[in-house]
Amino acid sequence: MKIRSAFFVFMLMAASCGLSEIDGGNPQEGGGIWGGPIAGPGDSVADQICYMTVVDYAKGYDWRSDMASESVRCSLVVYVDGSAVMKVPVGQSRQVSSDADMHRVVGGNLYTDYSEDSRTIVKKNSQYLFSYEGAERVCNLIVSGEDVYTLGESRLGTGFSFRRNGEPVLTRTNGYLTAPLRHDGDSLCFGFCEQIRSAEGPVDRYYCVYGSKVTNLSLREDLKAVWDVFTSSGEPVCLVLLHGLSQPVIIHGENMLALNIPKGLTMISGSMFCAGDRIGVEGVCRTATGGLKSGIWVDGKQQVLFDNANISAVFADGGGICCVLNPMNSASEGMIYRCGEIFKMPKGYSCVGVNGLSMINGILHVGLSSLAGERPIVWKDGQLDTLSVNGYISSITAR
Repeated sequence: MKIRSAFFVFMLMAASCGLSEIDGGNPQEGGGIWGGPIAGPGDSVADQICYMTVVDYAKGYDWRSDMASESVRCSLVVYVDGSAVMKVPVGQSRQVSSDADMHRVVGGNLYTDYSEDSRTIVKKNSQYLFSYEGAERVCNLIVSGEDVYTLGESRLGTGFSFRRNGEPVLTRTNGYLTAPLRHDGDSLCFGFCEQIRSAEGPVDRYYCVYGSKVTNLSLREDLKAVWDVFTSSGEPVCLVLLHGLSQPVIIHGENMLALNIPKGLTMISGSMFCAGDRIGVEGVCRTATGGLKSGIWVDGKQQVLFDNANISAVFADGGGICCVLNPMNSASEGMIYRCGEIFKMPKGYSCVGVNGLSMINGILHVGLSSLAGERPIVWKDGQLDTLSVNGYISSITAR
């Protein structure tokens, strides 16, 4: 689990001139989705394409005053390489949410999910794709060929479902997710936990899913908790706590690697990421006096440790590791960590969600939204591009 900043709920507005406006209310409606200023995704001459999503409010509206309301008229706008190409109305009648966790661009297409009282609806480019019973928060969505895989948690209590095109592959009514949906070659993997009753009381049982295979990780007698898990060629790689050890451990087959935690700190949460062929850990530590520190470890070694800031988002590949640290309050400054260099975030700005940064053609792009309701900006290796919009940047991704 990651500790998230309260600034997570910020929103942003995009200019609507020249956009192809899509009405998402009728599942049977067609029309050209990418009919904006450029012909469509994939037409950029650059090696990689930058996709950005923003939320568009009426001119002059103070979007900070009612950020959680679906009744306020606004639109979800998709930018491709800086040009707005699609605008989708947001609201209950449209079955599209402004929540940054409920929309994402995958493979050049906009996928949204929306929960009603007893049903979850998934759309592609504003058009109905599929729906299923149960109000879920879609935690992850992966497109593989013609199939759309989703991993969602119940909004009404415990339980989750792993689905292909809306049809259940694996469901549990009792349990919660411990790891996101990830690729492992041509297969997918994730982790979950179920609680069972025993003579000693409730006991947590941890599992890893690879394709259709479910592996019980709780067969180790010294296992205390599993914080994260993925598979490598089908074999689980786990970030765990073990009885008798104070520091977290990465386990891969017969190999164990303890994280080097500085003296006086106790790691209280962590999650893994891959940086090329290296395994990284993003973690939060508690100090002896009750304070918090956020840090990154690579192959067990501490790479960087931050005071008074929450890691909002991480981007990593074989070329390096980047992350955004949101300010703890409006009086402090956040930070941007880029492959060993630390930059101050412009004061009064914050990164929304977990998909707010990406490395695109060698330039780190970070979407920053204003705490004071000013125009949002895109940080590009220190250069600031101001958007003529009124709201928040919800994601920046590359293709």
